[in-house]
Amino acid sequence: TLWLAEAAKTVGGHVQTLEINAFRSAQAKKYAEEFSLEAYIDFWVGDAADYLAASAEQYDLILLDAERGSYAGYWNDLKRLISNKGGTLIIDNVISHPAEVKPLLDLIKNDELYMSTILPIGAGLCMVVTK
Repeated sequence: TLWLAEAAKTVGGHVQTLEINAFRSAQAKKYAEEFSLEAYIDFWVGDAADYLAASAEQYDLILLDAERGSYAGYWNDLKRLISNKGGTLIIDNVISHPAEVKPLLDLIKNDELYMSTILPIGAGLCMVVTK
């Protein structure tokens, strides 16, 4: 979150972070304050599914690093929220936990509006963009 906030600061953007654990969210906010980045981050505590379903925003970048078993259930909302003007979805843990993320990757593969590639970085990232 801090790296994204630093980038957002540079380009005049903003970061929305979702965290189900209130303690971890408070800890992240404390770190953001220590680095003077709190003005560039909105902290939302709760279930990501609730936020995604209710949000009407369009995002240039969405980084998905949540409960992997829930990923596929987010797909319809993620499609609605990814900006169709160069928006990108990054999915974490696609190499380290392939069975858990396979349902989402299959949905993406079978959706003719999107293309994706796997990046062997860290636990594995999948980058998804509109065609």
